Amino acid sequence: MLFDTAYFFAWVLTFIFGTAFQKYCQTFVAQRLGDSTSRSKGRLTLKPAAHHEPLGLLFAFLLSLGYPAIAWGKPLTIDTYRIRGGRLGRSIVALVGPLSYLLLALLIWLASKFYIESPAPKDLLARLLVGIIVVNLILCAFNLIPIPPLDGYDLIRGILPKDWEPRLLWLEQYGILVLVVLVLILPFFLQINILFEFFVIPVTTALGGLLGVGDLVRSFLGSL
Repeated sequence: MLFDTAYFFAWVLTFIFGTAFQKYCQTFVAQRLGDSTSRSKGRLTLKPAAHHEPLGLLFAFLLSLGYPAIAWGKPLTIDTYRIRGGRLGRSIVALVGPLSYLLLALLIWLASKFYIESPAPKDLLARLLVGIIVVNLILCAFNLIPIPPLDGYDLIRGILPKDWEPRLLWLEQYGILVLVVLVLILPFFLQINILFEFFVIPVTTALGGLLGVGDLVRSFLGSL
């Protein structure tokens, strides 16, 4: 992929600040549900430095340049035994993760709608704003994947019957490896990213339609 300035800054800004917002929201909800573990570790803040690790940021930078990579923020610590509702409470906190990205996309769209839809020629700022909206939706969709350590796994885990937990132990142990295979290794050999083509992109497009920006999402993704 050729270097795209709007795509680059959309990924960098969204990952740095969007992930900080995501972790803040999850910490806030966990505290409201009785688990102050993450708050005690300084995670109830919007400061990006509290929510990122150097290596995760490096991979985010590579991703923004168009290289295949998996980026991550600093994991949160949720104590199932302290949070109200136990496994269900943990699922609620997990759901907040994707929803926080969706909320950010909605807020940015509402704040910039008139500028983006203005008849004037679309400049770099307009494309950057659309890019930030789209990347937030992509991160929302990606985090819904039920593979640990993504939020989608904790969401599903808390909903499934408790006797399913022993069957999921292997996935907890090898979840990161499974993600690496699906996101990085298989696309190299198949020349297609099955996970993105058949889950992330369709869900992103559907979320865009839900927010009323479906055409913008398709147009931005199609231009990459």
